[in-house]
Amino acid sequence: MEFTITLQQLETGFGFRIIGGTEEGSQVSVGHIVPNGSADLDGRLRTGDEITHVDGQNVINSSHHHVVSLMRLAGQRGHVTLGVRRRVLGEPSPMGGGYSPSNNVPMTDSPRSKFTLSGSPPN
Repeated sequence: MEFTITLQQLETGFGFRIIGGTEEGSQVSVGHIVPNGSADLDGRLRTGDEITHVDGQNVINSSHHHVVSLMRLAGQRGHVTLGVRRRVLGEPSPMGGGYSPSNNVPMTDSPRSKFTLSGSPPN
């Protein structure tokens, strides 16, 4: 399932963390929803959702760093529009071989970014 979501930046940022990217051999995805953050209050974004577009720019097969850069720019504007793909149980993965067992992405040692007040990762 694919959909578009626009989030407004709050004092705590956009309210989600991203994981993955080409450095890890995976699509950039939502790794965590920050409680009471913008994404949580909106209610549509879920852990495991794949980010396919950031403000109209295709980020399929993009690096974690590239997506972080786009999110920083969005943070400067105070809002972001995301293209999101949610895996349905049994749906083949475009990243190769296999099927997605659930909507959750395991938390591993992959790159992660939390979008805070400035829309950028903490120092």
